[in-house]
Amino acid sequence: MRIAIDARPASHPQPGGFKRYTEQLLRALAQTDAPHSYLVYFDRAPTRDFFDRNPQFQSIIAPTRAPAVGVIWREQCAVPQSAKRAAATVIHFTANTSARWLPCPAVVTMHDIIFWDERPSWQGLGAAEKIKRYGMYLYNRWAARAALQHARHLITVSRYSKQKIETRFGIPPERVSAIYTGLADTFRPLPEMEKIAARAKFNLHKPFLLGLVSTSPRKNARGLVEAYAALDASLRAAHELVLVWTHGLWQTQLARYIQARGLQAQVRSLENVTDADLAALLNLATVFVFPSLDEGFGLPPLEALACGAAVVASNRASLPEVLGDAALLSEVNDPRELARNLAALLTNPARLADYRARGPAWAARYSWANCARETIQIYQRCAPTAAS
Repeated sequence: MRIAIDARPASHPQPGGFKRYTEQLLRALAQTDAPHSYLVYFDRAPTRDFFDRNPQFQSIIAPTRAPAVGVIWREQCAVPQSAKRAAATVIHFTANTSARWLPCPAVVTMHDIIFWDERPSWQGLGAAEKIKRYGMYLYNRWAARAALQHARHLITVSRYSKQKIETRFGIPPERVSAIYTGLADTFRPLPEMEKIAARAKFNLHKPFLLGLVSTSPRKNARGLVEAYAALDASLRAAHELVLVWTHGLWQTQLARYIQARGLQAQVRSLENVTDADLAALLNLATVFVFPSLDEGFGLPPLEALACGAAVVASNRASLPEVLGDAALLSEVNDPRELARNLAALLTNPARLADYRARGPAWAARYSWANCARETIQIYQRCAPTAAS
């Protein structure tokens, strides 16, 4: 087979789940022994070699003739037209959306449908940027609808997401497959010297709780701060709260909230954190806290488990499925309940050590090699010869 992959998220500078999924899937596909060739489309020259110079992989920069709508042009025109000229057998779109007019059977990774009910934030944006964001919001809904209607097969990342897609849009179960993602090798227990270096780099000289903040309110950063505020003062004095910002959209608003509760001396913010830095922080954290209100998979707490961190996470959506009993699951709508679960670990060293020990073995169940093999099986099912 000749497989075309729209891998534009991998070359985009914005970090996030689409980027990590696409990067790691490409690497895993390049390491399989399947006798297929791949046409891999980027929107700019990638900064790293995902294929280890595998001759079965060809990188192509998708051109644009309309810079003002470059994302749309590449997805709807440039990538499909190039795949058609190359006589691709199957085309795979990796980030929820797809072209409407397809040159061959399409596979679309629909990570989740949370975005369907989320509206873009206008905070701090000028009129032109607001118009651009709203235009992309409308386009992404349209292109996701195209994927739902016209893809030969949908891949999603959990049984939870599979059920949500089938129920919400009336998709037959045989058109949707749940394939778990894996973990990058970066996320693992580190040698003591590397942890000492990271502690010095970030000036972290006391125990700390670690959380992530993104552009989405569903990540519940405010709920995390409320839970931290609800901890006994002695626990706050012994443990800082460190927030890693993947995007600064809510930073000013959350800073005001932190200041209003008199926590500014106990809450620290870190920006421009690389994957290697994050792995080190997860190794150092006393507890990683993930109070998300909805997740299609929940990769960050799984990465924390792989690093040997104790994890307190939401008991909602896909998280019980993905984390099992390796994490302490908590109701997160009530910050006091989340605080009680945090205190139950922070005041019980034996229980804390037990949860730290559970993580690496549980996380080892999730493999990019398995993800690649199962994805290739979907390509084979969707190929015209298989369909006939």
